[in-house]
Amino acid sequence: MINFRRAAIIAALVSSTALSAGMAMAQSTTSTLRVRVMDAAGADLAGVSVTIEHVPTGRVFDRVTNSAGVFSAKGLPVGGPYIVRLTDQSRALTDAPSSFENIRLNLDETESLVLRARRAGAGDVIEEVVVTAQRIMGTLRTGAGRDFSQRQIESVPSIARDFVSTLATDSKILVDYSVPRGPAVSIAGQNFRFNSVTVDGVAQNDNFGLSFNASATQRSPISIDAIEAINVNVAPFDVTYGNFLGGNINIVTRSGTNEFHGGLFGFYTGDSLSGSTSQGLDLSIDDFKERVFGGTLGGPIIKDKLFFFANYENFKTTLPANSQTIDRIPGVTQADVDRAIDIFNTVYGFDPGAFAASDTDRDEKILFKLDWNINEDHRATATYQRADGNVIFDDFPELAILNSGRYNINERLDSYSFQVFSSWTDNFSTELKIGFKDVKNRQVSIDSSTPDFLITLPSGGTIAAGGDRFRHNNTLDNKSRIFRLKGDYTIADHTFTVGLEQEHNSVSNVFLPFSRGQVSFVGLDNLENRVIDFLLFGGSNTGVGED
Repeated sequence: MINFRRAAIIAALVSSTALSAGMAMAQSTTSTLRVRVMDAAGADLAGVSVTIEHVPTGRVFDRVTNSAGVFSAKGLPVGGPYIVRLTDQSRALTDAPSSFENIRLNLDETESLVLRARRAGAGDVIEEVVVTAQRIMGTLRTGAGRDFSQRQIESVPSIARDFVSTLATDSKILVDYSVPRGPAVSIAGQNFRFNSVTVDGVAQNDNFGLSFNASATQRSPISIDAIEAINVNVAPFDVTYGNFLGGNINIVTRSGTNEFHGGLFGFYTGDSLSGSTSQGLDLSIDDFKERVFGGTLGGPIIKDKLFFFANYENFKTTLPANSQTIDRIPGVTQADVDRAIDIFNTVYGFDPGAFAASDTDRDEKILFKLDWNINEDHRATATYQRADGNVIFDDFPELAILNSGRYNINERLDSYSFQVFSSWTDNFSTELKIGFKDVKNRQVSIDSSTPDFLITLPSGGTIAAGGDRFRHNNTLDNKSRIFRLKGDYTIADHTFTVGLEQEHNSVSNVFLPFSRGQVSFVGLDNLENRVIDFLLFGGSNTGVGED
């Protein structure tokens, strides 16, 4: 059992001028809206009230500009649309716009808007609106990166229904589909193990470092239909970032709104729907079937107050057990395999399974999320997520591995996230986050009762059967607990950030290879005559010596 903690105290002074207007958190699940009110001459107007409305949930709240004519609304839900308007409309001109609609916010970024108003006398009293909500520039970042909105994610074709297909559209991100157990995701040229994946603020990385893809599970830990937005941070220059060298793949999930919305889907494919030749060449597509189905549903529990979103996805595929046919295994023929199977059945009394077997891989994803508008100053979210998958592998495609020598990887991820976003004054806001991740990894041979058999043929080929040598006793569990408390205080044109973040990780690993032994034979005659050429024993599973 390995336990380790990572704790950091974050403190930063962030300039929020027009050129650097905000900050982005490494595991942020929200957006920021920065509004500045100025007169016709470009002078700042203090003490002006502005109303912000989140249209999907009906949440409405007011903010007042400070001495620099600025306020920042933090902890806002990603997306929108939002409406920003002057609170007092009585002095607005009838032929001039007094609000700005359809504002959409990107994950982990700040959107900057400018309202312009005419002064009346010496005070900062709005007499009439001449220009409102003029966007002075695009979203503001603290380093290189890329944002993907829900619309962009849905527009990218993805056969595997994986968010990695969306990441591949960015030139800074390399997705290598040729890697076994992949795809491997490299960001800015870094090794895939140096990335960090967060879903609703909870890191879902492979804490042990064996996974080749972008997360702690064999397939994507989250359905693509449950994603609201993705933000990829690369080399950010902000003190609040950390715990990655390649890139932070930050995912925020969808939420319910005041209107019920949802959908059902189902996909099916198989060898009968695939072509068998291409320009006269045989594609050698073996029998396979694949289907996936699921759906989403979101809506209000209490209108304007409490909302839910639920997602379910179920995947199943049946495909050939081996990536190569027996004629492509060097030094092994079908006659060799048939004789070995017969010997195991008649001499040793167990069925080693066929070479040309079929596998069934499964994957199930569940997500449930609650959003609570406590009042205009406080908002809370809670998310539960599960990903449970089974995938069958063998590690040596150059060997003729019979089905008993292959193994199943079962990974189950459970994740919980609870967050509270509060605005205590027009200048001070806080974020509280508590997260938990639990991953259980079990690697079990299809036949877990026998030793590992290895038969080396005179032709140089090798046949393997029995319990896989590295799965005689193999378990891997890891847990993460995350606590984060952050406060932002705005003074004039600057924002101070102070906070504490702690991540506690524990890993439990059992790995006893060859603990049921590996029995090696040179030639099928020795196998049939029980003549053992080499015996390897790796130790006892119980810790007690055995004869």
